[in-house]
Amino acid sequence: MLNQPMMEKLLAMRLQGMVEALKTQEQDPAINELSFLERLSLLVDQQWNWRENQALARRLKAAKLRGPACVEDIDYRAARGLDKTVVRALAKDSTWVRNHENIFVIGPCGVGKSFLASALAQKACRDGYSALYLRAAVLFRELALARADGSLRRSTTFFFVLPLVIPPVKPCAWAKEAVRATPKQHANTAPKYNLG
Repeated sequence: MLNQPMMEKLLAMRLQGMVEALKTQEQDPAINELSFLERLSLLVDQQWNWRENQALARRLKAAKLRGPACVEDIDYRAARGLDKTVVRALAKDSTWVRNHENIFVIGPCGVGKSFLASALAQKACRDGYSALYLRAAVLFRELALARADGSLRRSTTFFFVLPLVIPPVKPCAWAKEAVRATPKQHANTAPKYNLG
């Protein structure tokens, strides 16, 4: 049958989604009622969706999110001082990423800082951006190590080019010192949203 060499060629061209759609079409007897262009359109749509899903999976894996969280699951009923309009403004099309801003989520223990940070990072990934979820302690440790080994400029370029969503720990002397070690132009550019 001529389908097998065609499938192998599609796989060699990395068109996995199209191969899956073609196999599905072969199983469906009603597909013969569609014109050639309609069937081709279905194949192209399946390939497009497959690629988008693969890219999203890569971005989510690289973001190192703490757990499954999404903006739609945020509970605004709990009394924690969470402003719904601020969160929705941040989540809408992830404009904070497009504006090259970072987010620091600040609040007392147990109010959902990690969940909110993960949800915003996940939304940015869904909108086609790369994001990185870091705990403040990890960020400050990485900056201190980079300062010690002389790679601070390269590290700050990486951290400040990639959008960060950071639920910080309580401020302490070593954290303040690590922030002072970063370039002044970047340290003051991130908007801060207080959760309470």
